[in-house]
Amino acid sequence: MFLGGGFAATGLSFAVATIIAASLGGCACLNQAATRQFALDDAARILPFHQMILKKLFLGAAAIAAIAVGPAAESRKSNPFDFEPNPAIWKLSDEDTTIYLFGTVHVLPKKLKWQSKAFKAIVKEVDTLVVETTETDEEAEASFEKLFDEMIVKGLEQKPLVDRVAPENRDILKQLAKEIALPMELLDLMPAWLVPFMVYYQSIDSSEVSGQYGVESVLEAKFRRAKKPILSIEDGDAVFTSLSALPEEEQLVMVNDMLAEMREAVAEDPASLMPAKEKEKKQKQPASEEHADDISWAKGDTSALVSELTEEALGKGMYKALLTDRNAAWTGWLIKRLETPGKILVAVGAGHLAGDDSVQKMLEARGMTVKRIH
Repeated sequence: MFLGGGFAATGLSFAVATIIAASLGGCACLNQAATRQFALDDAARILPFHQMILKKLFLGAAAIAAIAVGPAAESRKSNPFDFEPNPAIWKLSDEDTTIYLFGTVHVLPKKLKWQSKAFKAIVKEVDTLVVETTETDEEAEASFEKLFDEMIVKGLEQKPLVDRVAPENRDILKQLAKEIALPMELLDLMPAWLVPFMVYYQSIDSSEVSGQYGVESVLEAKFRRAKKPILSIEDGDAVFTSLSALPEEEQLVMVNDMLAEMREAVAEDPASLMPAKEKEKKQKQPASEEHADDISWAKGDTSALVSELTEEALGKGMYKALLTDRNAAWTGWLIKRLETPGKILVAVGAGHLAGDDSVQKMLEARGMTVKRIH
């Protein structure tokens, strides 16, 4: 579900996005400080720790740049999940160190098989798992509590989100918040860049498509059971802060693009935006259509990422903060890690391992040899 244009910002499939767009209009935004205060409780309930957000930033990034897939050609009765997985794996090594690079998807369908025999063998072979930011880091969680408090204080000082988006997008924003049960008071407190990501995660079907089926969740559980170390490759607080520090106008581009696409959907087919009808459509939609990009990824096809993750799609500031800066930092980390003997699996968002600014390209630019082995 890599969407382009405005839905690019949410990562929602076109069908799901039309559910939350529904009909125009909606209730007025509550702007009083007293009513906004209850967002603290909602934030604690809805807003995940930054580890969960950052671990899923690939999905947001890929979603920000991607395009909805077309109708599937095969029969609705066929099983699109019935295939032998062969996801892409790269190898960086020297005489006494082996680093496997694996591009992950953080939210996946429950029925999708993505672990190939080769990948399972690597999981058994390696000593350590390295992810973007691990959920098991209690010190990082404590650190984020302070960061979260600062975000709330800053949020209470800024104008409500409905007053910051383009005037033509305000009605659809209010309807969106209502449909997916994200209080406007909570959205008001967030840095604008975070809003599209929250829209996506609040909108996914948690029973069939969830982060618990995503690669990192599955791998971390396996490594914990095997009592193997799990490390973080970056400081989640620093990334969250750098994204929040982007100029407001750059952050709002993502939000306005998302909302503009929703308005276009309303203009093209108002009836399809009725929640009940759209839910019915979604139930009838072939899994091959709804999860085409997840299936392609599990088969080792990274072409969608290469073509869609661009500076133009994400915006210069977001592209730099979300992808190139992080990829450059990880490249340095990997080169340094080669000095330590052993075998490790580095599992990071697949968007970081695709395109001209990928980690592999940066490693090669620094004289390293990276081979795709699957």
